[in-house]
Amino acid sequence: MSNEDSRNSSGAGPGGPSTSRPTIDLTNCDREPIHIPGAIQPHGLLLALAGRGLTIVQVSVNTLGHLGRSARELLGRGLHELLEPEGLAAVQEALAADDPRLASPLRLRTREDHGAWSVDGILHRSGDLVVLELEPAHDPPPPRGDLYTRVRGVFGRLQRGERVADLCQLAVGELAALTGFDRVMAYRFDRDDHGHVIAETRQPEMEPFLDLHYPASDIPVQARRLYTINRLRLIVDAGYGPTPLLALDPAAAPLDLSLAVLRSVSPVHVQYLRNMGVHASMSVSLVVDGRLWGMLLCHHNAPRFVPYEVRAACEFLGQALSWQVAARERAEAFEQRASAQATLARIVERLAGTDRLVAGLQDATDELLGLVDAAGAAVRTGGVWTRLGQAPSEAELEGLARELAPRLRHGVLSTESLAGVSRAASAYADVASGALAVSLGPDHGDLLVWFRPERVQTVNWAGDPRKLATVVGDETRLSPRGSFALWSEIVRGRSLAWQPWQLEAAADLQRAVVGHVLRRNAELLDLNAQLSRLTAELSAARDQLEARVHERTASLSEARDDLARHARDLTRSNQDLEQFAYVASHDLQEPLRMVVSYVQLLARRYRGQLDADADTFIDFAVDGVTRMQSLISDLLAYSRLGREEPPATPVDLEAVLERTLADLSTAIAESGAVVTHDPLPRVVGHASQLGQLLQNLIGNALKFHGSALPRVHITATRDEEKWAIAVSDEGIGIPAERAEDVFVVFRRLHSRSEYPGSGVGLAISKKIVENHGGTIRVQSGPGPGATFVFTLLDPKEP
Repeated sequence: MSNEDSRNSSGAGPGGPSTSRPTIDLTNCDREPIHIPGAIQPHGLLLALAGRGLTIVQVSVNTLGHLGRSARELLGRGLHELLEPEGLAAVQEALAADDPRLASPLRLRTREDHGAWSVDGILHRSGDLVVLELEPAHDPPPPRGDLYTRVRGVFGRLQRGERVADLCQLAVGELAALTGFDRVMAYRFDRDDHGHVIAETRQPEMEPFLDLHYPASDIPVQARRLYTINRLRLIVDAGYGPTPLLALDPAAAPLDLSLAVLRSVSPVHVQYLRNMGVHASMSVSLVVDGRLWGMLLCHHNAPRFVPYEVRAACEFLGQALSWQVAARERAEAFEQRASAQATLARIVERLAGTDRLVAGLQDATDELLGLVDAAGAAVRTGGVWTRLGQAPSEAELEGLARELAPRLRHGVLSTESLAGVSRAASAYADVASGALAVSLGPDHGDLLVWFRPERVQTVNWAGDPRKLATVVGDETRLSPRGSFALWSEIVRGRSLAWQPWQLEAAADLQRAVVGHVLRRNAELLDLNAQLSRLTAELSAARDQLEARVHERTASLSEARDDLARHARDLTRSNQDLEQFAYVASHDLQEPLRMVVSYVQLLARRYRGQLDADADTFIDFAVDGVTRMQSLISDLLAYSRLGREEPPATPVDLEAVLERTLADLSTAIAESGAVVTHDPLPRVVGHASQLGQLLQNLIGNALKFHGSALPRVHITATRDEEKWAIAVSDEGIGIPAERAEDVFVVFRRLHSRSEYPGSGVGLAISKKIVENHGGTIRVQSGPGPGATFVFTLLDPKEP
């Protein structure tokens, strides 16, 4: 949302105007010196004062109408000739302080021979000069006690807010009440400096801007810098004509108006407001940790002046909101970092329990992906890739590695648009549009890369965000857009952005992995040294045996056997060490299925042959790998839903239920369950998925039945263009406050010792229903029983 856009000119050098065709450069607006516009808004006066006598050395040219004296008459005069003694004393007292701005506004009055004008004086220093701005005094001034009480109440409500969006909505409502503006918005900058309206209050006749985006070029770099210095800016009348400043010394440097409240703004910004239908505007900066986080923007359908006291209250409100936003962001970042550190600790624990790096990372796949919220990852060690989760093919990964290695000089690289790093990446954007890579060695050949898939987004802009460049003579102008109607853009080839705490977690894991590799290398070197010592000892023993062979003829056979046994042991040890070195250097690991097979083989072959503890340990291992297989299988089933499915067709839900009950017949018989149903309709969908949905819901009813025999009843009711299918049971029920948790992947309400399962079934059920264009919810309260209700389309509907 443009605030201080700019006009770009091809410029004139010292020799005169350029005769070449102007070059259109859309970044020129970032270089316009808007802090020295040489003019002010005409609703007030500006005086630049020099020396202890406060001599007027610059003045705005609109003094005649206010003071009865022309600007040229005032130049060179002392401030004492303009103000009454009480006002002059107030100015001098304010200037004696470290920051004279804190004394503003000063209630001043000009002398009788200068119009006897009651004004609010606003002071600040600009270099060696003192700048005194005069605005019409609000008579009577707003009661400061009332403003303080109101702002204090707002501050208390902000402290109680939880979500940033809620805080901003509260702030825009209070700002509208304080100022009377027709529209007040909270505007937040993203990492690309584009803006997004996240909260709004407005009069009915004002066009809504909520949730619209604005390009970074609407607020150029130097304007954003000014907003961190001077945190409130008011434009009383967008139709104003700038009032120039007149200097006593024509060669004097332009006056820096960065802190001036009357500073004139860029003409393109004024045109921007007019195109928007805005006649007055005010902005309050939201600065978090020294950066411009966002702004509170006010618009009005007519010219509007806001007294300085009210503006000061608005600025404090902006500071209070900034403090609360900073507190929420720091708290959120702390929680995220703490969670990441806990996940990292589990990964490091897995690595500590194995000699092979890749094996440890494979065992910790869920934690590894969850550490940075990735869908897949790949590890490259010794030129060999190991893929985890959703990742490109090995050939694609090898090509990507060649592109990443030169960019990994600092050890960590992240991008939300992998195609910008490697053109070939666009071919697998559905799997990897974003990447976060860390180097695992000094030459960057060994890598760990996380991947995120493409996330297609629709961005709603306020009008076409592209600036229009027009050429007038030798001058190039950037014109503000004339329409702010909704302009949608489809953004492809980008993933979700990597957060700073995720980059930190990746760097922490990098250090842990490199440390693991260095420790294993040190252990290998130590083992090789031991092998060398053993070999030397063997050679010495052999020499001694050969020297004593004649003396020890009687024991020659035994010594020879001992020597052969030692040789075999040493050979086997050498082979084991060589195999260990090879595996450790290449970090190879058999897939999970081999682990499962061997653990199950161990259970079958040695159960009962060892002690009771060994049988228990074997059972734990078998149970663990079995649950891991179940979790991965369920997660794969969950992730595959909705991929490459045939078109939905009319399905007889009654027939689907009959097949489902047949599949569950053993479980129903064993539990003594009674399953009944009303007539079920034909719906639109996939029979296999609907069967899985019913099996999950009925199976849960059979599992969570408590002490009573399970009873399940299925009904169907027409709900407009959809059918509402209800599966009711009389089981243990679900607490109302946990009703949403049951649909989250791996979220369990009970321990595995109470009720077995992976915690994925209801998440799969929800995804099946959503793939069919429906919704699912659970109805349950205190006491037994729960009803799962999901909706499906009627085939009669278009």
